[in-house]
Amino acid sequence: MPDPINIIIKGIVITEVSGFRYGQQLHEQRFFELKFRQALLGSPFSFGTDDAESYINQPITLQFEDAFGKIKSVSGTIVRLEFTNTARQPAEVIVSGTTYQPSGNLSKFALALIALLALPLLFTGILLAYVSHLSGSLVKTEGTVSSFQESGGKGSHTYRFKIAPYSASFFRSYHTPVFNTAHKNIDDLFYDGDGSYNSNRTGQRAACYILKNDLTKLDNPREEVEFFYMQSPSKQYVKFDFYYDILVYITAKTWFYFVWVAYLFAEVCCFAAALFCYKMYALNQQQKSRFIWYACMVVAAIFNVAVLSMLL
Repeated sequence: MPDPINIIIKGIVITEVSGFRYGQQLHEQRFFELKFRQALLGSPFSFGTDDAESYINQPITLQFEDAFGKIKSVSGTIVRLEFTNTARQPAEVIVSGTTYQPSGNLSKFALALIALLALPLLFTGILLAYVSHLSGSLVKTEGTVSSFQESGGKGSHTYRFKIAPYSASFFRSYHTPVFNTAHKNIDDLFYDGDGSYNSNRTGQRAACYILKNDLTKLDNPREEVEFFYMQSPSKQYVKFDFYYDILVYITAKTWFYFVWVAYLFAEVCCFAAALFCYKMYALNQQQKSRFIWYACMVVAAIFNVAVLSMLL
């Protein structure tokens, strides 16, 4: 490894290095030590006992010249800075630190960013796959409304139907985010011919979907069957509303909240790991790494907002 042609500390460029060596590599960090004359530092540096300590954990940039004459910058972090001044040798500054040296094809920083972006896609893919799977377990049923009850408050609404010729009750609870969609579809069943709303209206046709396993419950008056996508048979079938109703059904389940918390925890861990590498290895001192970092943060934010929007 050749000596660096420039050392940059706190924006000050040091062009003459009297000594430079690399140490061992551990956890994607390579240790280094360099020396330069105190006189080269100039007026911005005035070392005393406390001054040296103020440089610990500060970023440092080492610039090397490759075989083609191009300048390559390597960011690092200062671990220790010493000032020596003896009668036998000129005053020198000794800087020990670490530089980021990824091992293998993908660094820990890259892996953390990939995981940060992949988790929302994986979570969304699994959720949509389950929605598709559940839609295949539904069958359409149709009948005449014989009774209707609506209960609940601002947070949620529960609808209960009796639909002839079936003896079982049809019910569904909706939390607030989907309330407007469900409310409109169900309200349309109770508008009279003159356009007035009548919640006591009966005799109108209603269509909905239920789980295939619930077909055996329909003739039992003690059973309750959850319905999906309840509306008038005369209304047009909207595929998006149908699948969205299934999605809301899934996200309202208790087990889903545990899955959701686990996803959030994993996403936070990936962000923390990426941030640790970004700060620990002084990648924020490299223009390319800064661009990658901010670009990934924007994309991750968009992905997570998209995930949240599916739950609303």
